[in-house]
Amino acid sequence: MANICNNELEVKRHIFGVRLATELNVLAAVVFQTLVFWVQHNENTNVNYYDGYNWTYLSLNEFANKMFPYASKIQIRTALSNLEAADYILSRTDEEKQEHPKYYTITKKGRIHYNATEGTDNEYHTFNVRFACEYGITAAVLFENIYRWVQHNQMADEHYKDGMYWTYNTKKSMLDFFPYIS
Repeated sequence: MANICNNELEVKRHIFGVRLATELNVLAAVVFQTLVFWVQHNENTNVNYYDGYNWTYLSLNEFANKMFPYASKIQIRTALSNLEAADYILSRTDEEKQEHPKYYTITKKGRIHYNATEGTDNEYHTFNVRFACEYGITAAVLFENIYRWVQHNQMADEHYKDGMYWTYNTKKSMLDFFPYIS
């Protein structure tokens, strides 16, 4: 799989839970969401079952190059460590398989958190991966949401001025909508 930052044709978005991003940070929330996806995939296909859990694995290089090219290996390692310290994920090392040294699964606390937010309104934010590669995650998240608000105003034919559609937000409303951005 090529680095998704360099693929001009593919538009890829990452999703994350606002509550977890507020508790830890956006990257940790994105990593968690990705791990949930792959662990659930492995549960559905009955793959990598060990000690009562389904596990998923990627090396730090694969995380950085394939999954989260907008983050450094150190940032990803920190996100994984923070998720594990907060008891959202569990990791194990498989000494016999050197090509996949770390496996990850979702803890009971992580499942409770995920199930509590799944399907609720405004609990998830998304961003364009290529935009995050170029400008950073925070800018990508802000752009994604401002773009959607402007699109909404265009569809509703509201807030049109000087040949453009606008969105109007107070500092307080922005901080309320993006509690994970300081």
